[in-house]
Amino acid sequence: MSETYQPPEIPENFLEDVSGCAAGELFALRVLGDSMLPEFAHGSVIVIDPSGLVRDGAYVIAYHNEEYIFRRYRQRDGRHYLEATAEGYETIEIPGIEALKGVVVQKAGRKRKDRVFYTPEGTPVPRDEVMKMKDMSIADKVKLARGEQ
Repeated sequence: MSETYQPPEIPENFLEDVSGCAAGELFALRVLGDSMLPEFAHGSVIVIDPSGLVRDGAYVIAYHNEEYIFRRYRQRDGRHYLEATAEGYETIEIPGIEALKGVVVQKAGRKRKDRVFYTPEGTPVPRDEVMKMKDMSIADKVKLARGEQ
């Protein structure tokens, strides 16, 4: 007799409790599923900035319906939405940006050339710009992604 897997309930403060990171520190998560294809495949590692600048189009981690979800943030007519990049997934309306727990600033890669950095609008930084950043610290790259440099 097989049982259907039921994931455990995850409290809203889970990320803060287990990460050991201060509120503004970057942290990494692994992408599960195919809802964010083609940009983010299952198993991709993403770097999250919990204090990152949120703009329309940003890739975000949000807390919705008692679970964390990775989606693209959209704002239209004063309303807030989470959208998958793959077809076949519903767009979710959220009450506001307070549901957002962080902004994706990087997709990690095994090699430096495989890393992708993102602007606050969710646009990948062009490869030639990334190469100019190769000697920058992660903190400086994040500042650049936040629009602080």
